[in-house]
Amino acid sequence: MKRFINLLLLTVLMFGWQASEACTSAIVTSGMSSNGQTLLWKHRDSRMANTRVRHITGGKYAYTALVHAKNSKIAYAGVNNKGFGIFNTATGNLPIDREAENTNKVTFATLITLALRECATVDEFEELVKTWERGPRFQTNIGVGDANGGAAYFEIWHNGYKRYNTADRTSGFDIRANYSFAGDKKKRGISQRRYLAAEAQMKKMPVFTPEDLMALSRSYYAVRFKGSVLDITEKYNDNTQRCVPRQSSVAAVVIVCDGKNPRMDVVNGHPAACFPVTAWVEAGANLPKCITGTDMFKLSRDFRIAAYDNEKQGRRRFVWLNQDLTYKVVSATMKSCKKAPKKTPKDFTKYNASVEKRFIKHKARIDKLIQPVLAEKKAAKKR
Repeated sequence: MKRFINLLLLTVLMFGWQASEACTSAIVTSGMSSNGQTLLWKHRDSRMANTRVRHITGGKYAYTALVHAKNSKIAYAGVNNKGFGIFNTATGNLPIDREAENTNKVTFATLITLALRECATVDEFEELVKTWERGPRFQTNIGVGDANGGAAYFEIWHNGYKRYNTADRTSGFDIRANYSFAGDKKKRGISQRRYLAAEAQMKKMPVFTPEDLMALSRSYYAVRFKGSVLDITEKYNDNTQRCVPRQSSVAAVVIVCDGKNPRMDVVNGHPAACFPVTAWVEAGANLPKCITGTDMFKLSRDFRIAAYDNEKQGRRRFVWLNQDLTYKVVSATMKSCKKAPKKTPKDFTKYNASVEKRFIKHKARIDKLIQPVLAEKKAAKKR
């Protein structure tokens, strides 16, 4: 019964020991994508789970982004009406100046928001980075792409940066987890497991579709097992930190850097339990309710509580995964997924209604799987 702890404690443990922005990401060149445009993928892990998709105007360019629920200036990923897309991953091995007073506390979100408003190309973003003032403890990896086929990672720290053009990679793609290539190799940490898991799967793909990249966000593949941890015989398993989707997974996006049809596929919740929805910049604020409201967020929260359990043994914390339940949930989610539309809908209101109808059916299907488990946990707590 040690595994079955109350909801409040579970929530605290679930995010308290995870890195704040422990994400996994990739950039695919236009030459390697199925639609001829640069693709950007970000799988988001965070204790800041409550996000929304918003359309923002008022700057040089309008944009659609995954933002903090209570503050649209905190953007985690997005694309503007010029087809310029951007995201970040946290990093912990770039230089910082611990001796200096950290008076300038700008964050990666400040840079992302400014770039979406002001930049149309990767080169313009580099010019912004050159002149943008950041504090002595600033460090992040930024992935960007544009409608001209530009694609690059920028590893940025308080007084420098390094640009890595994705076109220079013979594979046609590049990956970042929570460390930087320009940083200290000894401080890369356990996020290397997620980097390797994504890389192993991407190497098998001859060409990339948005669906291929989004599938990485619900794949429990681990390099150690050369397969999915869901295939291991034990009902509960503590190897989920080796996988891209984890207990702290809260969203995923695939950005299509198309100048004529900029868009992003969004899961505003845990990708194992929620299907992606396409959000077009052209749609403005007329976006599906399930990604602008709380529906996906709440379903995702319930799934995490049902599928994962925390246990503390001495100084170590374990995160146990209910493999049988997760396998069933992922299978149900895959049935709800559809190929992303290639053309912009003529009627966004009609499109939104069809998405909402599909989500209601999906939620009922997932609730049927997870609610009995939640009830069992609640009963175990009372015993």
